Amino acid sequence: MKRLWLAVMLVLTLAFGTLTVMAQEPEAYPKHITDDAKLLTSTEIDGLEAKAEKIAGQYGIDVAVVTRKTIYGADAQRAADDIFDTEGYGSGEGKDGILLLVSIEDRDWSLTTHGAAIDVFIDYRLDEISSHMLPYLSEAAYYDAFDTYLHDVEYYLEGNASRKDERTQEGAPPSGAPAAKDNGADGGGTEAAGTEGEDAGGTGTAASDTEAAVEQEHIAPEKEVNPWLNMTKMSVGVGVVITGIYIAVQMCGMKNVRRQEQADRYMKQDSCELTKKQDIFLYSRTIEKEIKKDSPRREEPVRDSPYGRSTTHVSQSGERHGGKNGKF
Repeated sequence: MKRLWLAVMLVLTLAFGTLTVMAQEPEAYPKHITDDAKLLTSTEIDGLEAKAEKIAGQYGIDVAVVTRKTIYGADAQRAADDIFDTEGYGSGEGKDGILLLVSIEDRDWSLTTHGAAIDVFIDYRLDEISSHMLPYLSEAAYYDAFDTYLHDVEYYLEGNASRKDERTQEGAPPSGAPAAKDNGADGGGTEAAGTEGEDAGGTGTAASDTEAAVEQEHIAPEKEVNPWLNMTKMSVGVGVVITGIYIAVQMCGMKNVRRQEQADRYMKQDSCELTKKQDIFLYSRTIEKEIKKDSPRREEPVRDSPYGRSTTHVSQSGERHGGKNGKF
């Protein structure tokens, strides 16, 4: 009877796992805007998501914003790198992308770049992006901060696409800084907008000619799903649950077995009388274990690109990143 019961459980487990895999949807990429700290309204999230999706689809580089209530005192740059590496960000085989992390309670922000984005967003450009965004973060104008970030990212990606054959002198910053979005910010917004207008006017024709080709070329492919792997995982999981239930039912039937704190029940009644009993501590043992602190990020020589230099480092996952971080 027990063998028959186990056979029935095995058949049900395999059948359930197969049906689950057949109904499973392909895995989706993470959203471009992940507001875990609840800083934005749903309308604001939808607007930023649509803008980030358009930029990523047009230029083939993932653009993301992640907010956290806290990163628990961790290094902001390392936290941003880990989120990028472990949560599925990046487009194409090279996982090209840029991600902005904001931790509210820690007042930390960090930009991390990966793949082709390291060459596009050089140190100079990351400085420009952060300088335009930080005034809004400091004033808790989070939507304006993220919108300005997306605006500047799109500006540099557009310039990269239209001037991809140009070469700037080594170490010299590229001509033309992005214009801060004109939404009421103080400090030079009008002058920056003028610069952008001149630069974009000179390259608008080339950008429009290549826009369609770039959009088709850099659309991120869908991730493949291995049905056999998913079926195996689901079957094992369901099998463990069913087996656990079976064992629990069998253990409930063993009512004659109970844990005993003392050995009195195993002694013949009135066969022995203890006049004295005492607990004696015999010995102790101390185990010393070294607690390893997080090793600092490994810095590498600066990486030259056609537009300048990017300072890079290696994340805990062994991936090469560029980036910049600070407080607001």
